[in-house]
Amino acid sequence: MDSIIIDNKQSQNFININKDNKEGNMLSRWKNKTIFKGAVVSIAACILMLIPALSHALPQGGNVAGGGASISTPDTSTMNITQTTNRVIINWQGFSIDVNELVKFIQPGSSAVALNRVVGVDPSSILGQLVANGNIFLVNPNGIVFGLILR
Repeated sequence: MDSIIIDNKQSQNFININKDNKEGNMLSRWKNKTIFKGAVVSIAACILMLIPALSHALPQGGNVAGGGASISTPDTSTMNITQTTNRVIINWQGFSIDVNELVKFIQPGSSAVALNRVVGVDPSSILGQLVANGNIFLVNPNGIVFGLILR
């Protein structure tokens, strides 16, 4: 039985293909299963990396960078941002709203603008309520995920 041995130096695998190609087919099937398992593990790892980002309750680390505003949390599921100037810029370490949470912007009027910039490394997830009587902008270079039901 003649055979050819292929040395794949990058993956440190040796492939033995004989004339009947039985061994080569078995090896090919094994490698495809291994690649598939590797892909599944990679996708699962990516999903698990998002879980910490999605588990943060309410926006974190707010710092007023321009204009005027105060940030308060009357309870563990509510945050009030009271804007005192027509325009405000707030930098956040993280800006997410979990299910059953409320973030309320109390602004001077309907033409008021609040720019919320996320400077942390996690994406934002908006799964709860975001309420404002003016205009809200959320900028996150790491992404923003909105839940299915928003109010």
